[in-house]
Amino acid sequence: MELDPVTGTMVLAAAAMHATWNAVVKRAADPLVMQARIVGISALCALPFAIALPFPGLATWGWIAAGTIVHGLYFTILVEAYRVGDFSHVYPIARGSGPLLVA
Repeated sequence: MELDPVTGTMVLAAAAMHATWNAVVKRAADPLVMQARIVGISALCALPFAIALPFPGLATWGWIAAGTIVHGLYFTILVEAYRVGDFSHVYPIARGSGPLLVA
């Protein structure tokens, strides 16, 4: 499958941003606080879209809650892994675990 240049650029930018925020969390004096800041900033960036798009239906709120809980656990485990492990080991495992668990 071939990507058009815009999509390819967006994919590379997303990968670079993801690696960057993970590196920032790893190097932070308090990784949990830094992770919370990053999630908060991401939520603020998403807020205009949340306001502009239709409100989710009742059937989706269970999935939204489950996704929120899973991401909270993921971020907590990731922060703890960065506290004890090297970035070059933790980051690839964390990136690869999501698709592996979904599959």
